[in-house]
Amino acid sequence: MLSLSSLAEIEQKFGAEIHAPIAAFEIGGRAFDFDAEPAIMGVINLSHDSWYRESISLTTKSAVARGRKLAAEGADIVDLGAEATMAETATVNAAAQIAVLVPVIEGLRAEGILVWPRPIPPR
Repeated sequence: MLSLSSLAEIEQKFGAEIHAPIAAFEIGGRAFDFDAEPAIMGVINLSHDSWYRESISLTTKSAVARGRKLAAEGADIVDLGAEATMAETATVNAAAQIAVLVPVIEGLRAEGILVWPRPIPPR
């Protein structure tokens, strides 16, 4: 978890870059320009190993329901992951991740919810 002191260290180290303009981009027909306004990202983790317990949804139905709730609460985009990234958690192979991600992505997109599927991290 980030603390105020760790944020201060980041600002100290990268102060000049922090104020550099961010290029606008588009995802799924939605424009994002962080220099004009922030965006809110909700998180859904499809792994029981996630450290953030409230983000865990272990079925497609519960993940889509969480996505609807996040969107209703103001999330502009939903980050979706199928493997916890902490070193002590089990690795999930790509086929297994795809098997759980695709139905959730399809369900969220059917609801008009913008999804950012997290890449499979190297370990």
